[in-house]
Amino acid sequence: MENLSTTGKIWHQSTSHWVEGASLAQKLGLPELLGRLLISRNITDVNTAATYLQPTLKQLPNPNTLQGITEATTRLHTALKNKEKIAIFGDYDVDGACAAALALRYFRHFSLAPILYVPDRLKEGYGPNPTAMENLKEQGVSLVITVDCGIQAFPALKKAEDLNLDVILTDHHQASAELPPCVACVNPNRLDDISELPMLCGTSVIFYVLMALNAHLRQEDFFKQNNIKEPDLRQHLDLVALATVCDIMPLIGANRVLVSKGLQVMAQWQNAGLAALKEVADVKNADTYACGFQLGPRINAAGRVDDCTLGAKLLATNNPEEAQALAHQVHAHNIKRQEIEKNDLAEAMAQAEKQCEKETPPAIILQSELWHPGTIGIVAARIKEKFNRPTFVFSITNGIAKGSGRSIPAVDLGGGILVCTDIILNGGGHPMAGGLSIYAAKLPEFTERFREFCDIQTQNNPTAHTPELTIDTPLSIAAANLETLNTLKQLAPFGPKNLEPLVILENITVSFIKPVGSEGKHLKITFQDSMGSTLSAISFGSANTPLEELLNASKRGKKIDVTGHLRHNEWQGVVRPDFQLRDARAHT
Repeated sequence: MENLSTTGKIWHQSTSHWVEGASLAQKLGLPELLGRLLISRNITDVNTAATYLQPTLKQLPNPNTLQGITEATTRLHTALKNKEKIAIFGDYDVDGACAAALALRYFRHFSLAPILYVPDRLKEGYGPNPTAMENLKEQGVSLVITVDCGIQAFPALKKAEDLNLDVILTDHHQASAELPPCVACVNPNRLDDISELPMLCGTSVIFYVLMALNAHLRQEDFFKQNNIKEPDLRQHLDLVALATVCDIMPLIGANRVLVSKGLQVMAQWQNAGLAALKEVADVKNADTYACGFQLGPRINAAGRVDDCTLGAKLLATNNPEEAQALAHQVHAHNIKRQEIEKNDLAEAMAQAEKQCEKETPPAIILQSELWHPGTIGIVAARIKEKFNRPTFVFSITNGIAKGSGRSIPAVDLGGGILVCTDIILNGGGHPMAGGLSIYAAKLPEFTERFREFCDIQTQNNPTAHTPELTIDTPLSIAAANLETLNTLKQLAPFGPKNLEPLVILENITVSFIKPVGSEGKHLKITFQDSMGSTLSAISFGSANTPLEELLNASKRGKKIDVTGHLRHNEWQGVVRPDFQLRDARAHT
């Protein structure tokens, strides 16, 4: 195995694309650095590069390539024509809340008042259930539209069929060969789907359905006949962007377009709920950081510890006063969630360390009757980060274990759930994350089978469990300036499959270092090269770690290489470059 960094990672750095990058940059009239970065993202020709750097909605694939979309639009046309009572059945995470809010806003445009139904996380668990279908039928609902859920809800949809309750299923989680009974199933991860849109989140799927519905109604002259203005879906792209980022979808292809344009819409803050949440969360910019770390966690929090409908209601309201009240509610729930999470994480980490005392297993499976079901996803992510193993964390209540999982690039977690379909109650996921419910008595069998699946996935990959960093380009401290920062920003929005460029500063020393933050957990650093050029940097959570030891050794003269991200830092109206340290190693 290659030499590891101070934090135990493998660094990958390639210069093989430099000639191609220079050539592409010359053809496009761009800086050479940008050409190299495009090539490293497998963007090799002028036309692809041009559309990548300037994404437009015209680049989106035709919605009609999605299986089931014709059946969906036909049934929705009937529902609108007959002014049927519709229910939107959502999920309690950010994607589910955004998808539900988008659907609610769309159908309200037609003077309909759909029922919002989000299952109680503690009492009902994930996704549609038979009792919920009965309740909706009793309320006079004739059409249920699932958003971000339902692809594995066979008992619930069979109950709906028995009740003559029509269901349009929209989802993006991995599907089995057999589909639940419904009038239409739109899911880019259906095994028979040919749309080449598997990266869409749940909100993007319903967005695509509504795009197709607009086109269908336009073709049928519905808007003119009923004197209704066609809904402008572009104004709701902020919800699509937020959901895509928070559901950790790859930011390539259609997603790059949707998020890029969605962030532009978000920057106008026309959605009353997002505008109120912006103030509560002290959001400075409409970007992927705000989505993933400021807005998203607060929307998630309500569904984790309290009323699962709050997120969707917040994002669907047009009333500023209601938005303010709901925003403060979810903010308070987020503080409560953080407290619960801190305790649950400490207990789970202790259990994981004990499980890994002798040898770290292929997957870490943790369980407790004391953990809150709303925090287990975050806890699973933290455990996975530390041990670099696929991780499931289960909260057990009355003999039912509700689990949330996070994975590593080498293991398809959603596929691992699918091979256990016969022993779980319900569930699903993507390659990197998922969730399920199972009888607690079945957990030993699930553990054995899931670990065997992980073993098979990693058996020919000797570095599967070693975290890796792929470095995009070397940079000198002198070149770490605002001009370079503006060049890098042309690749945004950043996320999976389009990661923020990781640069390396080589053969440098530390001239200044001190702990900062309320608890002194972070490090403020100044790097210096042999020419005397300096660069300010921050390293989060690095105090009292081997990384701090290396940095202190560098302050005494030891040469090091560091890798991280170049960022803007604005203070009292002055903007300057800053470096966010990710890792370091001794220079050789």
